Amino acid sequence: MSPAEFEERVADVFAAQGYLAIAVGGTQDNGVDVEIKNPEGDLIAVAQCKRYADGNRITSRDIRAFAGAFMLSKAKKGFYITTGELTRQARLTAARLLWLKVYSGRATAKYIEKHLGRIDVNGNAPTDTQGVNLEEANHPLKPT
Repeated sequence: MSPAEFEERVADVFAAQGYLAIAVGGTQDNGVDVEIKNPEGDLIAVAQCKRYADGNRITSRDIRAFAGAFMLSKAKKGFYITTGELTRQARLTAARLLWLKVYSGRATAKYIEKHLGRIDVNGNAPTDTQGVNLEEANHPLKPT
């Protein structure tokens, strides 16, 4: 799966939960790969997506760069979704950003599988779909 396909898949995860999600990644994305809007079309969250090979790690600099993009977006919630892992310092930096939810490594795969079903290694379409209750207490975009 290419980085662009990974961004599309992340957008599909949010769309499966009832949001309007658009993969906007590319060279002109201003640090935001997916915009997540409520059904009325209001921007409520943004996501940064990193499809990294084994051994590549997200640094605190990466988290801080996304923090700047998040602030400029005026969204209320941010997601950093990566197939890689975070360095210790990146985890500490992310923990200080209360608006940020990070999915990394295996947690990313579980999050995608929960909402879209299993994806084969070639990045083909999911084999099944599961419904999601947006009112769940632990749902990252639970309405307040």
